[in-house]
Amino acid sequence: EIADTWQAMASISLTLSLDGKQVAQGEASIVLDNPVCALGHLVEHLALIDRQLQAGDVITTGTLTDAQVLSPDQTWRSTIHGAALDGLQLRTR
Repeated sequence: EIADTWQAMASISLTLSLDGKQVAQGEASIVLDNPVCALGHLVEHLALIDRQLQAGDVITTGTLTDAQVLSPDQTWRSTIHGAALDGLQLRTR
């Protein structure tokens, strides 16, 4: 079961669009093999300094695409593939 979850996390991909045109695509596998590995890496390093995750901690495991430049009057959309997650839409002003 854990191995299946691990594989599923690594196979997630994301498409980023600007005003309806695809500008970037990325895969979860580029984030230290997958987000679960990245989280494990964090936990291991925290243990080295005698710390651990606490309830309410916010963790980001990295981005699936390169950072993009935002300008006024743009509509950005993300589409997630391989997971039952909704993408996001951002409209800049």
